[in-house]
Amino acid sequence: GNSPTHGIGCRFSIFQIRCASSARTTRCLIRPLRNNWITSWSLRRSSGREGSNIAEADAFSYIAGFTIFNDWSCRDLQRDEMAARLGPAKGKDSASSLGPWIVTTDELAPFIRDGRLHARCSVKVNGTTWMDNDAGLMYHTWGAMIERASRDSRIVPGDVIGSGTVTGGSIGEAIRNGFHARYLQPGDIVEIAVERIGILRNTIAPKLNPDPNYRFKAPRPK
Repeated sequence: GNSPTHGIGCRFSIFQIRCASSARTTRCLIRPLRNNWITSWSLRRSSGREGSNIAEADAFSYIAGFTIFNDWSCRDLQRDEMAARLGPAKGKDSASSLGPWIVTTDELAPFIRDGRLHARCSVKVNGTTWMDNDAGLMYHTWGAMIERASRDSRIVPGDVIGSGTVTGGSIGEAIRNGFHARYLQPGDIVEIAVERIGILRNTIAPKLNPDPNYRFKAPRPK
């Protein structure tokens, strides 16, 4: 959703769709096999109507509202798995946080311009700011994403579509932007705040049943 770094992102919108069974709000999160545990967050819109082949100009009439989405990843596993070009697999299957609630589109109308939601966003870990930016810094509009999602397919009430990481909203970007960010550890409290939507707060819990000899591990970097 945000400004892409590769040509493919300029040609068409790329977004995420998650199964409802993997969604969580405030909860503890399981630590991965390694320490490369990151947060990468975006806005999500929830569908309020069923439709197919929806035009960009009509898309907002299908949006019920917006919420916050935290896309947790195990970067060590993800790097290893993505080499097979099948998809994120286990590296992205650890958790997805949504919340704290859905704010309807009409309530956010003052923040919607040019098909984008211009709301102030911030990320804090243990009270320290790691990102502060505008969610409206998107290459594609929400309408463009819905148009592509519904093309030769359909959207139904309850579907959620992610915008892509808000600019600066991943740990890698935070480090490059000069924030004292790092891979997450057990005990860390991650807070994502979006203007007029609220705060999504999660705590990293200790890993369950750690096994240093577990055989399916990503290789350590050389």
